[in-house]
Amino acid sequence: MILIALKKRYQATEYAQSAIQTARIASRFAFFLTQTHYYIYACVARPT
Repeated sequence: MILIALKKRYQATEYAQSAIQTARIASRFAFFLTQTHYYIYACVARPT
């Protein structure tokens, strides 16, 4: 009984860690996209 509970808890922790890792990658990707978009916008909108 205790072993099953520990196993489930371990799986939940593993799932949470993978979710956090995915969120980190997604936020980094979103940051990269916004930076790139801002750079392109600055280049295009710059009056010449």
